[in-house]
Amino acid sequence: MKTNLITTDISTTELTFKPGESAVSFEINAINYSDRFASFQVEVLAAGTDENLAPNWYILSPEICTKKPPGDSTQFLVKIIDSPLPGFVGQMNLTVRVFSIELQEETRQLLRLNILEGSGGVGLKLTLPVQEFQAYPLQQIKIPVQVYNPSSQPANAVLKLTGINPTWLIEEQQLIQIPSRFRVDAVFWCQIPDIIQTKSQVQPFTITAIITNGLSRQITGNLLILPQGIVEFRCFPQERRIPSRRRFFWRSDPVIFHIEIKNCSNVSQIFQLQINCSDKIKYELKSDLSLLIQDKKKSIEPLNNDVEINDFDPTIDLDIGETNQILLITKIKRHWLGRIRKFLIEVTTIQTQHLSSVSDSRLSSTSPPNQILKLKVLPFIPLGLILTGSVVLLGLLWWFSALNPYHPSLGHKKPVNSVQFDGLASTIMSGSNDQTIAEWKVTNFFNDLHNQFIGKIGNTKKAVRVLRYRPVDNNMIAAGLENGEIQLWGLTEETGLIDTFSINKDDRVFALEFSQDSQTLFSGHGSGLVVQWDASLQRDQMTKGSDRLSKKKQFDFAVYDLSFVGKDNRHLAVVGRYNQFLIWNLDQNKTFKVPYPTGGQDDYILSVDVAEIAPDILATGDNQGNITIWNMKNCLDSSGECEVIDRWQGSKMGEAVRSVSFSDNGCYLASGGDDGKVMLWALTSEGKRPLTMPDGSSIENNLGIKQEVSHSYLQKKINSVDVKIVDKNILIASGGDDNQVRIAQTKRIFNLGCDFRNNLEIE
Repeated sequence: MKTNLITTDISTTELTFKPGESAVSFEINAINYSDRFASFQVEVLAAGTDENLAPNWYILSPEICTKKPPGDSTQFLVKIIDSPLPGFVGQMNLTVRVFSIELQEETRQLLRLNILEGSGGVGLKLTLPVQEFQAYPLQQIKIPVQVYNPSSQPANAVLKLTGINPTWLIEEQQLIQIPSRFRVDAVFWCQIPDIIQTKSQVQPFTITAIITNGLSRQITGNLLILPQGIVEFRCFPQERRIPSRRRFFWRSDPVIFHIEIKNCSNVSQIFQLQINCSDKIKYELKSDLSLLIQDKKKSIEPLNNDVEINDFDPTIDLDIGETNQILLITKIKRHWLGRIRKFLIEVTTIQTQHLSSVSDSRLSSTSPPNQILKLKVLPFIPLGLILTGSVVLLGLLWWFSALNPYHPSLGHKKPVNSVQFDGLASTIMSGSNDQTIAEWKVTNFFNDLHNQFIGKIGNTKKAVRVLRYRPVDNNMIAAGLENGEIQLWGLTEETGLIDTFSINKDDRVFALEFSQDSQTLFSGHGSGLVVQWDASLQRDQMTKGSDRLSKKKQFDFAVYDLSFVGKDNRHLAVVGRYNQFLIWNLDQNKTFKVPYPTGGQDDYILSVDVAEIAPDILATGDNQGNITIWNMKNCLDSSGECEVIDRWQGSKMGEAVRSVSFSDNGCYLASGGDDGKVMLWALTSEGKRPLTMPDGSSIENNLGIKQEVSHSYLQKKINSVDVKIVDKNILIASGGDDNQVRIAQTKRIFNLGCDFRNNLEIE
């Protein structure tokens, strides 16, 4: 048979209670029959009441007794102050429960309670449908409460909610009327404030119902403010460099990153900072702003140059709405030479605790959880500076070397007035206002590693206006000078200056033309004089100075250019001022005028040229910008007229065309003038520009027909051009007021009916 460890005795088994009058009571004696110390607790249960709610109709004393030794006892006093069921009249059974947590045993005794009709009002019954309400900041919630009047009389009651901040409540109290034995539903509205004004916690509240002629009633509940919000984490600036300023490139001051953590949640939180970076970076964390100064750019720099690791506690306590700023001071050793080194610094926040009674995964880290910072470390002497210095040094070496085509001691220093290829297009001669004649190697114009300048043939002591190769052997050149002299220069070291002669001093030589056999040289002068000279080089027949004069003819205009036209060198084309164009028949010593648009004293035909294998086809260029192609056959052999094959503007704005030159086969014409452009024109076998391609396509779609092959510096005027065909290429030489000699190269065009592929070997 089981032995009871707890024995209870109650002082009575029946009580009578009248609400509104004196309380009634009874005693309970609990005896410890166990073999160990134990404490006792008492609970009185009434039929029809909610066991989960705290009883408010009786008072227990003491609530919990101290531990009693075996055989000892404890007396409890229970005082009934109200009806367990408001408004109930009659008999009710009460269960007296005595239990011990240590003994894990309980006893129960029954007590009969007779409830009489009360002399005063009857208390109301309050019920909360929900015991715990949950809400987020800025959310509006309602707290419903049910009020039941068990009395036979209607009641006026005041409902009041306490325990919650009154500013959150739309109404703290309400006045309600409750009919007899009727239930009324009431609602309290609660507006939760902003995050930083609302701490996440459990807030107990009490709703009290007060009536005029009756007992007041209370009921309790909980309002749980849920965690919400984020913890903002940022580092600025995102990128720093050492040194921080270019003008302090020799310094290695530490640089600072700002770490800012702001608690924008309704929970107090604790974080730790973790820094991950290269071992080469020395860093420390500081929170003392007195170590910093503000510069003009509003960036913060440390006053001290030496960084020492201090005992900074990386743990950060953040109250609600609090912002914490920490300084990450970094320093690294700089290299003397090399490239810019780039380092990444990872700053991570680790949450160690959040002081909220509610667990929420959204508060487990900051937003973002980490930051990646960049640190650029410049060497004392950057690679870019080394490369720049090397390039500058190489540039200086190149500038003063023979490879530089613009070398101040190489080439010409003043405008170039005349250029001409030799017969094989291996070299080119140029004459300039700097009183020199220069020789250039053609192939080196297309090789940047070689200088095209060969050397100066000699100093003429006067500006060179025009020069021409001796057609036979190309072993001599004739140069026409500003002062009217003509100089013959041999192209071998033994020869040098061969002879100097003139007919009138200060009568500028604008044009020179050798006969095909190289025995005769014609010169055109500013005075209008055209002179025939003996250009023989046979030593036993050599003449000197003015003894070379063979024939002369005076024209009434300044002569700007000469060219043999037709076969056998019997006719000489003479062009010049007033747009004059005359043919001098050397056999008959007669001239006839070629019709040309009449010009005034400022109008000049500046250039004339004839194709070698088509001597009847002639080109002229004037200072009105016109280029004209002529067929001279009829007017040379008979009394017919000279035929204009084609005429066009050589420049868009009508600038002067100062030089024209045919290729030997007459299929290409080069021109240059005051617009600074060197143009190449492809021609048909008739000597005109093609209007359409042989396949019928538009000439506008074939840029090779007309192309700008080069141009001068700053669009300075072009004074002279020459053109040669070499293999599959066309070479165009030019000289102008920018002091430069240039050679351009372009491909031949074989589909116009003039230049043919089977002529490659012939040419």
